[in-house]
Amino acid sequence: MKALSLFVLGIHSLVASSLFAQQSHETAQDTDAFLQTEDVQHSTAFSWFSLTENFWNRSRPGGVFVDTNFYLIGGELDRNVHGVARAKTAEIFDGATGTWSTSMVEMTVGVSNIMGSVAAVGDRIYVFGGYSGLPEHVDKIQVYDISADQWGVHTTLMPEALYGCLARNVGNGKIFVCGGTTANGATDSAYVFD
Repeated sequence: MKALSLFVLGIHSLVASSLFAQQSHETAQDTDAFLQTEDVQHSTAFSWFSLTENFWNRSRPGGVFVDTNFYLIGGELDRNVHGVARAKTAEIFDGATGTWSTSMVEMTVGVSNIMGSVAAVGDRIYVFGGYSGLPEHVDKIQVYDISADQWGVHTTLMPEALYGCLARNVGNGKIFVCGGTTANGATDSAYVFD
């Protein structure tokens, strides 16, 4: 059975999470072939639906699912509306109740341009780099402990200050980090954070 879940978060944010249940005899090629079929590409079975809006209008935030909750982190804000340029909060969408809440603590450094730069391992969420405002590319790894509702900065700095990198949990506590933008432009760097 194949399923696709799409979630609209707030007015400006979109997160698409493909949840393909693969049977043990199915291969990645089978899934790719399924997605290319005429039935899927022209299906009316897939649709958008609105959820309750999050509290802050954000541009270029990061986000990650942990269990049934979605954590919306950082992002650029309208300074005229919020008084600050970068969000330092995490908003949590509870998938079971369909409601939002806000973390009671703030990030050490508010960052934007972290769309793919967030990964979770267990009950910790890692934010790699980001952009904190002209001309600052961030080299910090900020860590949110879900259980303790506490932000901290990891003692290990990133190999280079950047924003817009891609971070993915690859298992065994390792996070793959690649790409992004440094002060000199786009980078082809790739790292494993362990």
